[in-house]
Amino acid sequence: MESAAAALAPIDVVLVVAYFLMVAAVGLGFLLRERRNAARNADDFFLAGRSMLWPAIGCSLFASNIGSEHLLGLAGSAAAGGIAVGWFEWSAGIHILVLGRVFAPIYIASGIKTLPEYLERRYDKRMRTLLSLVSLFIYVFTKLSVSVFSAATVLHSVLGWQRELAAVGMVVLTALCKSRFW
Repeated sequence: MESAAAALAPIDVVLVVAYFLMVAAVGLGFLLRERRNAARNADDFFLAGRSMLWPAIGCSLFASNIGSEHLLGLAGSAAAGGIAVGWFEWSAGIHILVLGRVFAPIYIASGIKTLPEYLERRYDKRMRTLLSLVSLFIYVFTKLSVSVFSAATVLHSVLGWQRELAAVGMVVLTALCKSRFW
C-alpha cells in the first residue's frame, strides 16, 4: 500500500536547506585549505598527518560505515525483530577490535595498507584481482543498491518523488560530483 507524501512545514525546508549550506561551506573550506597545502603526501591525506586522537578516529570509522540502509533498514528490522538486531550491530565493534589486534601488527610490520595488497604479497596478483572483483560485485549488489533504494524511499515518502526517478537522479548526481566535470 502506497502512503501519501508527508507535508513539509516551512521550518523543515529551512532546516534542510541550512544543513546542506553548512555541509557545503565546510566542504568548500576544506577544499580551499587543501589547495593551499597541495604539497602534502598520501599519509597526510589518509591518516590526517597521524595527529588524530582515538575518539575522532572511532567517529570517522562509524560515520564511514553508516548509510541510509542503516537508518531505515536496521530501524525496520529492529522494530520487527527486537533488540537482537541492535546487539548484532554492537558485536561488530568487538569484531573490529579483535581484527585490529590480530591483523594490524602484521600490516604495520610489513608496510601493507590494504587487504588486497596483503593477499598479493602472500599469494599472487591473481588473488588480489579476484578479491577486488568479488568485493566490487558484492558492494554494488548489496551495499550500493540498498543505499540507493533506501534513500529513494525516503525521497518518495517525504517529497512524493517516484522511487525510480529519485534513484536514477541520485546516481547521476553522484557520478557528476565524483567526476572532474564540475
